[in-house]
Amino acid sequence: MPPILEAIRKADVLVLASPIYYWSVTAQLKLAIDRMYPLISVKATIQRAAMLLTCGNKSEDVNEGAVFLLDRLCNAYGWENAGVITAVGLHDKGEIAGRAEFDEARALGRKI
Repeated sequence: MPPILEAIRKADVLVLASPIYYWSVTAQLKLAIDRMYPLISVKATIQRAAMLLTCGNKSEDVNEGAVFLLDRLCNAYGWENAGVITAVGLHDKGEIAGRAEFDEARALGRKI
């Protein structure tokens, strides 16, 4: 984890990406976020953060837990919340191709 923390400490933008499992990010991403706690007391260079999410469920509100998490992280660390893009109804590899969310993610990447 120390190499990841060091990379995060030097970054100017943080993009978190995860499938949605039970209304939030995966346990693996949540673990990495929990391990970022020491960075609260260290001056990090991150200015803004965004989140890219996928989900098999077709409900647009399935990402509420993840959106809340990003909002709280941005508030705690003083980052600008650059936004969340969620692609719902995905089950198989390659299904994101041709979807509007793919283009939205590209545009977000250019913006930040």
